[in-house]
Amino acid sequence: MKFFLSALQEAGFVKCDFTVNVYFAELTARGWNRIAELETATPTKDSKQAFVAMWFDHSLDKAYSEGIAKAIDAAGFKAMGGSANRPPGVG
Repeated sequence: MKFFLSALQEAGFVKCDFTVNVYFAELTARGWNRIAELETATPTKDSKQAFVAMWFDHSLDKAYSEGIAKAIDAAGFKAMGGSANRPPGVG
C-alpha cells in the first residue's frame, strides 16, 4: 500500500502521512482534477476488451465459465487477462 500511495504522492495526486502506524492520504487538487477527467472520459469505441483478473484455481472454473464469461460475451466484449486466456481446469 505504501508503494502505491508513494507513487500517487510523487505524481501529485495525493498528500500522504507515513509517520503513524496507519497510513493517511488525502486527495490534492490535482488528484480531484484527475478523477473528474476519468469520470468524464469517453471510452475508446473500438475497444472490445474486458480484463479479467482472478486466481488460477480450479474451484473458480465454474464461476468463470457460467457467469463471468457469459456476462462479458453478452455485453459484446472479449475477455482478456491471465485467467481468461486459459482453458478451464488449467492452473
